[in-house]
Amino acid sequence: RDVALMNLNLTASKLRCGQEKQAIKHGESVLATLPEHPKALYRLGQAYTQLGEYEQARRLLDRAEAASASDAAMLSSVRKEKERLQSR
Repeated sequence: RDVALMNLNLTASKLRCGQEKQAIKHGESVLATLPEHPKALYRLGQAYTQLGEYEQARRLLDRAEAASASDAAMLSSVRKEKERLQSR
């Protein structure tokens, strides 16, 4: 679990640096052990949006939304990202 959280943090930092492919690598590592981790799905959705791979981003954000049902703050973030994606 500690490794998954480290990869989750690396996903966020790579996104901030514009290194989407590296972010995806780290995000997928999280999903390998925690397949429905809402924040990992959300960050992967962000990475694919930034790469212009909108269908993949939508699939991941839909999964993130379903996985976030009990977390209002995460659900709000996912929905904002989905709105941003719709404008593309």
